[in-house]
Amino acid sequence: MPKEYLFSPGVTLRENQGNFFIESSDPLRFLRLNRAAYELLEHLGTRSSPIQSGSSQTTEMKTDSFLDGLEKAGYIHLQGSPPETLPSISIIVPVWNRVSELHACVSSLAALSYPLSRIEIIVVDDASSPPVSISLEDVHIKLAVSPVHGGAAHARNLGCRIATGEFIAFIDSDCVARSDWLRELVAYIPEPGIVGGVVNHPGETNIDRYENVRSPLYLGRIGRRLDQGSEFTYLPTCNMLVNRELFEEIGGFDESLPIGEDVDLTWKAALHGGRVRYVPTGAVEHHPSGGLKRFVARYFSYGTSVARLLSKYPKMRSTWRISSVKTLFYVLVISGLILWNALPILAGAVLPAIEFVRKSYSSRRLYAPVGAARIFGVVLVDYYNSFFEL
Repeated sequence: MPKEYLFSPGVTLRENQGNFFIESSDPLRFLRLNRAAYELLEHLGTRSSPIQSGSSQTTEMKTDSFLDGLEKAGYIHLQGSPPETLPSISIIVPVWNRVSELHACVSSLAALSYPLSRIEIIVVDDASSPPVSISLEDVHIKLAVSPVHGGAAHARNLGCRIATGEFIAFIDSDCVARSDWLRELVAYIPEPGIVGGVVNHPGETNIDRYENVRSPLYLGRIGRRLDQGSEFTYLPTCNMLVNRELFEEIGGFDESLPIGEDVDLTWKAALHGGRVRYVPTGAVEHHPSGGLKRFVARYFSYGTSVARLLSKYPKMRSTWRISSVKTLFYVLVISGLILWNALPILAGAVLPAIEFVRKSYSSRRLYAPVGAARIFGVVLVDYYNSFFEL
């Protein structure tokens, strides 16, 4: 069946002095096109009219390769295609001492638009104190109990061992699923592969507002594929749907990892040949408990897992790169502020200036229709955003 694609948000086709481009505004970048490619993509101009991969033998390989490259680069995204027969899905919910949040989570699962006859809900009690007890009227819930507290990876693996579904969905006990959660994710699941959806933070605190745009759980408004060298690096297990056969082939979650088991699973799947895809739909809402102290501790633990994961998967180092130029910029600026000396700050300012000149030259060389003011603004925003990646 031919794949169907739509433009990603912020992507447009441009023509300037007989030159053709596809432009992305987030981040600002261009790809020069020939006339045939431009005319092929014009079918996407309304954003509601999908374009299909090659439908004839002579053009199929070239068209598929071209569209696949654009999808990998984030210019276009795959349009979901719901299966004719909805597969059976086992939903795994690990929990440790979060009974009130668990009830809200399971209640949202019982209200899914996905047929209840095609899902099973498995709650895994990771040695909570007191033990978890959960029941809902008209909804059968399997409860698995771990005799010892083994961590999230251990609990999820325990749930998977008693799962019977063709696919396995993961959600955390402090999350609430939207009603179309599974229907939207299953439309994108590759065979074999993993797909993850968007994670929202609906709270009103400053931490919630930050999490809604900078959380490691929020992967943005553009669908992405995990490929070696791409900026998209993992899927969080609080919103994940995985092909059960692939999950078993790669050995499930690494229980030796106290954190970062979601990154480990997606990297194992990708290196095994599975397709890993993020789609900005299939939403769940994340309701983490605790204030600033818990927030800082959580982010610290995220950071400590990176070195161990990169040591385990050296081939994936290119997916988790931090710009050395931007790192130098912040080192100079922060040093200047600490020393109360303008020279390091002025030296740091040279770096975004060089990038502005480089981008301006590149746009003129490609005859891209971009003004200097816009390029300058993009460079400033890019350096601001990179601060949160350090």
